[in-house]
Amino acid sequence: MKKSILFTLLVSMVVLTLGAETTGLRLLDGNQPTYPEELRFSGEDGVVKIRATIDTEGDVSESSIVSATHDAFGEAALEAVKGWKFSPAMKDGKAVSQTVVIPVLFKLSIKDRVNALAGRDVFVDIDSMTDKIYEWSDVKKYFSLQGKLGKEIPYPEELKGSGISEEIVIFCILSPDGYALNPEIINIKNKELALPAIMHLSQLRFSRPKLNGKPIYLKQKVKLLCSEDADPEN
Repeated sequence: MKKSILFTLLVSMVVLTLGAETTGLRLLDGNQPTYPEELRFSGEDGVVKIRATIDTEGDVSESSIVSATHDAFGEAALEAVKGWKFSPAMKDGKAVSQTVVIPVLFKLSIKDRVNALAGRDVFVDIDSMTDKIYEWSDVKKYFSLQGKLGKEIPYPEELKGSGISEEIVIFCILSPDGYALNPEIINIKNKELALPAIMHLSQLRFSRPKLNGKPIYLKQKVKLLCSEDADPEN
């Protein structure tokens, strides 16, 4: 399911810094660059430097890519910067043209990072779905996990030796293919385990939920254990 433009804009972060020689030059308005569609499952953050000439009206009259960690990031940043509006630099009380280098940072939100690492849309727009989402009371059946990953979350390397252990309850929607969508942790004591729990659940597959033999979307709670003593292979 494709992300909305609004969501894409919200997860793209722009950082603008101007050198001391450009004091008085300020960004007034402009759209954030869109995170490139072809990279959204890569999990990459991106950094681009754009050289831009701001004319006496505050418009970008010339612009070019100085450097980019990926060509797609460079093109997205360049396209956005071309439409930005500035208050022009001033010299002796008059507006002057000024050339600056603008760093642009692309950074994925946590939700987009989970989507990227899972290689699928784990978080989706429920409002745009046309299929009914059934309650557990409609089916009165839990659909079990398939495969060897199991309900034990691989223990985070950075937490080893900490003694932190917890059973985490997650609410999600099972897709007709048996994958968890829009996972939401209901209760958790150790916040450090939240992302590992969501990431693990996003890689699991359940038996396909059905009602009267028809595949359905189904709300379900899942319990996952994160313990240094647990065996993730069981």
